[in-house]
Amino acid sequence: MWRLMRRALATGARASRFSTKIAKQCKYCNQTETDMHLFFSCKFSRAVWFTANPSLLTHNLPKEPDGVQDTLTHILTPTLSQPTFHLFITILWYIWKARNDKCFNDKQWSITYLHSQAQADNNVHLTLTPTAISLNTQFTQRTPPTANTTQHNNNTSPDTVTATCCYTDASIPSQPLITGTTPIGLGVIFQGILPAGHRKLCIKAQVRLQAEVLQAEIMAENLAVQVAALLRIHDCNLATDSQILAQWLNRSQPTQNPIDWRFNPIISATKKIGTNLSFIYRHIRRQFNHTAHSLAKQSRQSMTTRCNCSVLDVVIMNVLSFS
Repeated sequence: MWRLMRRALATGARASRFSTKIAKQCKYCNQTETDMHLFFSCKFSRAVWFTANPSLLTHNLPKEPDGVQDTLTHILTPTLSQPTFHLFITILWYIWKARNDKCFNDKQWSITYLHSQAQADNNVHLTLTPTAISLNTQFTQRTPPTANTTQHNNNTSPDTVTATCCYTDASIPSQPLITGTTPIGLGVIFQGILPAGHRKLCIKAQVRLQAEVLQAEIMAENLAVQVAALLRIHDCNLATDSQILAQWLNRSQPTQNPIDWRFNPIISATKKIGTNLSFIYRHIRRQFNHTAHSLAKQSRQSMTTRCNCSVLDVVIMNVLSFS
């Protein structure tokens, strides 16, 4: 979703700029595949939205030459219920998956199949989402997590936190640049009561992985808890803008029905260290995680793979290293 919002999705029109071997035409109707065409104007996506519940008539949407920001603002209004909001986002994701299956595997999804997959995904999300989410609590008062509930603070930025908090994010290249493993940037910020009287700890690190957003986010979380263990930081609120990851780490047994079985070892290790340090995992909105994201982006674009850690006037090199 964030790639779509940032006009970084590898549609035919966008990816064909980087290679003459990539066609810019839509596989369904042979029109130029822009963001707007792929998700709302193509005959396939129009049929998907028309048969959705609630139904959406895409011919009434704004026509955008690049991106779908105005269109999403028109659709995802504040009056939408949370289940409907998430269902619309999930349908966008499955339109993208269906398109990739058509392009790379020559498989044609039926409209019914796409809706069944989207609805199943949405049902899982609603099952995992806590029944009560506090949007106005501050991190200054900690509530011990339980197996079934957790509190999230979606409106807190590093500048307003007075307790010990940690913000993490990861940055991966835009999709047309990804081939095999690639440098992934990790950004971590600790703020609050820290060792040696410091108030802020900023970390930039880089690791080579296959560029998957969720895997990169998990690596950033793992980096944070390992640094916390080294510095003996306890009772910390660890914030991420990945709602799925925050929900999973707050589960009593995160490896049951995992997000992806490949992530089980790193999720288990992160959860174990965080539990020993009495961490609470929280979800925050992306706009309140811009500093950690900036650190991650800077480290991804850096030519070095060394982990740089700065504590105000103290510079610590190689706190952690990644192979």
